[in-house]
Amino acid sequence: MEPLYDTRSITDIIFEIAGRLGGTVASSFNGIGGGAEGFVKYRTGDIIPWDELKEKGVWLGPAYQYGNYDGIFNTPSGKFEFYSANLAGVLEKTAGAGNRLDCLPHYQEVEFLGDEGSYPLTLLTYQPLLNVENGHQNYPWAQELYMVMHGFGWGNFIEINKEKAGELGIRDRQMVWVESPFGRIKARARVLEGMHPEVVCMATGQGHYAEGQWQKDIGVNPNDIIGVSYDHLSGQSSFFNTRVKVYRA
Repeated sequence: MEPLYDTRSITDIIFEIAGRLGGTVASSFNGIGGGAEGFVKYRTGDIIPWDELKEKGVWLGPAYQYGNYDGIFNTPSGKFEFYSANLAGVLEKTAGAGNRLDCLPHYQEVEFLGDEGSYPLTLLTYQPLLNVENGHQNYPWAQELYMVMHGFGWGNFIEINKEKAGELGIRDRQMVWVESPFGRIKARARVLEGMHPEVVCMATGQGHYAEGQWQKDIGVNPNDIIGVSYDHLSGQSSFFNTRVKVYRA
């Protein structure tokens, strides 16, 4: 008797749904593995060979206990290491000798997406205080309270420094475009003094295309104009390195 429920992993199901939806949703999943196992290979392939990862697995240590250093430091020395011997070993296998600086806490210049001359500002996204995380905004009360820190609801803003807005001829609550090398979106400007003049901020959680009358077509989604980029050591997604320009709509 076949099971009454899908026994595949959530990741495999998501890949299949994306393929069936087609369009931009399907294209977003192209070239990243095709399923759960393929996606893990895609994200870890530059760090550790797949056969070695399957053999060793991942390390899940016990809950932290103060002073129990032997139980919490899975390092060659058994101690906290400012220089990561584990990372050095991985780099030697995958990238030759590697750079010793990579194994130490250090600063590296950001690799921005977009020419600074054409896109002089950096887009920073954030989750507002009352965003319904792992849920949705499809309630009138959730929309009313969404941007509570600004005293507004029913949408999100392009938040910009007051002096920079003056240079661009932009007034508070005026409709403006924010454009990156990957597209542009339109929303109301929110002119603030507590902003760095070289960045603009946008709250995530709006700009849905479906999921109910209190959420569909309300606000804009800043992820639509963010480029695809990854940290070369951790493999984590980079969300704060897309350059943009802002101008009146």
